[in-house]
Amino acid sequence: MEDRLLTADAVVPKRNDRIRLKEDTSVIILGYGATGEARRNELPVTQNEYPGLKDSTGRFAKAGRPYKVANGRVVDSGGGAPSVWVRLVAGR
Repeated sequence: MEDRLLTADAVVPKRNDRIRLKEDTSVIILGYGATGEARRNELPVTQNEYPGLKDSTGRFAKAGRPYKVANGRVVDSGGGAPSVWVRLVAGR
C-alpha cells in the first residue's frame, strides 16, 4: 500500500496516511493510569469507553511533526459532530 500525504480537503485519514497536526494534541491510552502502555494499540471506541483523566499520558503529539496513521475510526457522538480517533506513530 502506498502512503498518501493528506491535504486540507481530506476529512478522515486512512491507514498509512502521513499527517501533520495543526495543534498539539494529548496522547491518550485507555487505562494508562492503571496499566501503562499495555492497551496502547486499542482504539477507545472499540471498548465503548470515553477517555478521561485516568487515560492521559501527560504527553502530546506535537503540531507540525509528521505522523503516520496506524488505524482509526469515525465515532458518532450521539447527535453532535462526529469525532475521529486515530492511532499515530512517528513518521517521516
